[in-house]
Amino acid sequence: MAKAKRQPSTSSKRDRRGDRGNRRKSCSLCQNKIDSVDYKDVETLRRFVSERGKLRGRRVTGACRRHNTQISRAVKRAREIALLPYVAERYEQARRLMEEAEQAAIERAEKAGDIAALLNKTVLTISEPAGPEGQLFGSVTPKEIVAAIKDARGVRLDRKDVHIEEPIRRVGTYSITVDVHDGVTAEVKTIIVAAE
Repeated sequence: MAKAKRQPSTSSKRDRRGDRGNRRKSCSLCQNKIDSVDYKDVETLRRFVSERGKLRGRRVTGACRRHNTQISRAVKRAREIALLPYVAERYEQARRLMEEAEQAAIERAEKAGDIAALLNKTVLTISEPAGPEGQLFGSVTPKEIVAAIKDARGVRLDRKDVHIEEPIRRVGTYSITVDVHDGVTAEVKTIIVAAE
């Protein structure tokens, strides 16, 4: 038996391929009337980067040629200054680290008020060798004050957070300003006595 010859289809090329969605996507940046892509806009850039950290092609994203060049440049700049990670495994780790840092900053800000209230009630007594007229043999610097605060209250501060105009060189009572957190300060009463 002879096989019947197949008649060529008169349908268009599109019909033969099937409707697989081969229509070109429109550029979402052009639709939103965005002239230039900013490398600091990480949320927008993440749409153009795959889960593995690779740049997606124009065919996948639908970006026009001009915006695709800008996206490529912006992603590379964001990677260079560590706004976006280079490697896929780092995406989740970077996101988690950013969330932990934000949470830690919020907790530090909340604790700062309590620490400032505690330090305002604190009276430090620092004994240093001194002469008969009350002149110290040496001086009391922010380093000694930070150590005294840590011993008295268990609060760890940096010596740069203690504001004194010049090192203390005489026996007496001083009020010292301490930065606990951004915009949160405390006044610590400090008594310098002569060591026996």
